[in-house]
Amino acid sequence: MKIRRKNLFTNYFIESENRQIDFLILHNIAAENLEKAIDLLKLHEVSAHYVIDINGDVHQLVEEKNIAFHAGTSYWRGVEGLNKNSIGIEFFNPDPDNLDFTDQQLEAGIKLSKDIKKRYNIKNCNIVGHLDVAFFSEIENFGYLGRKKDPSYRFDWQRFYDNNLGEKLNYKIFDLISSLSSVERLKEGLANYGYKINKIDDNFDGQLQSVIDIIRYKYNFKLKMKVEIFQDTKNAMQSGFKKRECWFLKIVSENNLKRSDKSSLQGWNSSDNMYDQLKIKFYNREDAIKYANDNGYEYVIRESKCSKVRKKSYQSNFTNPIL
Repeated sequence: MKIRRKNLFTNYFIESENRQIDFLILHNIAAENLEKAIDLLKLHEVSAHYVIDINGDVHQLVEEKNIAFHAGTSYWRGVEGLNKNSIGIEFFNPDPDNLDFTDQQLEAGIKLSKDIKKRYNIKNCNIVGHLDVAFFSEIENFGYLGRKKDPSYRFDWQRFYDNNLGEKLNYKIFDLISSLSSVERLKEGLANYGYKINKIDDNFDGQLQSVIDIIRYKYNFKLKMKVEIFQDTKNAMQSGFKKRECWFLKIVSENNLKRSDKSSLQGWNSSDNMYDQLKIKFYNREDAIKYANDNGYEYVIRESKCSKVRKKSYQSNFTNPIL
């Protein structure tokens, strides 16, 4: 395998000697061409050890012994800040959301990854994508949001798994994502796989939703769901319009979850489907619709009904008296 070193970076890395390398992190970068992609890395003052062109040419940007700035704020399997003990490979793709990665670059990436894995004895569970390790930052009103989504869902992970590179998520995790029969077990499984889960409990929180979104994007895993987009209505104790500024998305049905049953004791409907309890907040209707479309949800919009105020006078109290 021929590696070109003509574009070797002189900045945007930290010199290091005898560092421990435990992780291999795969990325993609989009630009008009490879040269502009490399310029884009420099513009943002980041780097990677390698970048692979669509024709399969491998360019080394940073020597492996040095720390490249590719993972950013990151976490995987109990380790934070993965730059210091990882190697990063960028796959160039002009439009990664719409164009497949080429056979030439995938084969070059597999060959390079096998070589790196062998030399540093990297475990399969530590060969991951940037979207897996990108740390989740807490945002007010929105819970946890993922930072990165690369490599895109068009990246052929199965091809890497078939070459003993990386570790595919257990099918049981996909089943738990579909059914949410046990949120605690789902969190435990995701944490054991490597994702950052702060608390193992039965609470469906924003962090868990972010991890699920990443998994569904990575594997192009669609849940067939129907959702409702709406604005909350005021109750009798509320006034003004502040309550109705935001829009919400709520899952109302989907075809592979158990339905609710009526409790013979309390007399109300109950369910083992945790999605029934999930309501996602958006600042406008357009963002809620985009979220539904991006996730393949069938949606309906429930327009809020404003009650009409009828003008009344004291005289109205004596109109049409009850006889």
